[in-house]
Amino acid sequence: MPREPTRETPFSLGYGVEAVIPIEVCLTSPRVGCFSATDNSQRLRESLDALEEVRGQARLRIAAYRQRVAYYYNKKVKARQFEVRDLVLRRVEATGKIVDRNKLSPNLEGQFLVSAILRGGAYKLRTQEGKLVPRTWNAAHLRKYYQ
Repeated sequence: MPREPTRETPFSLGYGVEAVIPIEVCLTSPRVGCFSATDNSQRLRESLDALEEVRGQARLRIAAYRQRVAYYYNKKVKARQFEVRDLVLRRVEATGKIVDRNKLSPNLEGQFLVSAILRGGAYKLRTQEGKLVPRTWNAAHLRKYYQ
């Protein structure tokens, strides 16, 4: 079956020709019924000459497909940026405290101060009393706290 990103079958990208499946041989499909050995060898040589061009077009289609997928994913992403001394809440699931949780348990906990901004959306947190919270926290697990 042709794949969506390349619009080619993996077999044809590897060998330059389409595979003949066993059912085509048994039921004598038009591909098998009109087979001639001399004509086939000429067509194989032509398809092998054009194979690099087909692979190049497949690479371009893959790049375009990846761009479409990235656009689809990134249009739903909401960028969260916090400043130093912002008050934030963190997700309970990210802390690993899932032992005694039920559906009525809160999803967010605490009021933490952002003490440092690191690369890639990571933040160092402090409690209201000034105690450093262990490890760094990603912006995906934090929510801004509005008073």
